[in-house]
Amino acid sequence: MDVASYPRQEWPRLLASASDRADLVDTYDEWLQSAQRTLLKLGAQGITVEKTDVGVDELVSWCQQEHRALDGTARASYVSLKVQRRLEKM
Repeated sequence: MDVASYPRQEWPRLLASASDRADLVDTYDEWLQSAQRTLLKLGAQGITVEKTDVGVDELVSWCQQEHRALDGTARASYVSLKVQRRLEKM
């Protein structure tokens, strides 16, 4: 399983661009703590999780090209696409 990892300095841009802004926490530190808790829970269940780096500008651009709102579903789809592309290069 792969999860998105965003650069700290790009968190404000993600918040400003997200159509589901109300569903996101206000600060990068809050997001990071939540993400780390989730990773620990999944690891305890035996699920291997890898982080996939996502630049917010590339995510915004992809959403525009795909005519998609930048929401949780789009973020997950973009991570899946990046993983697929990575695997194809192997």
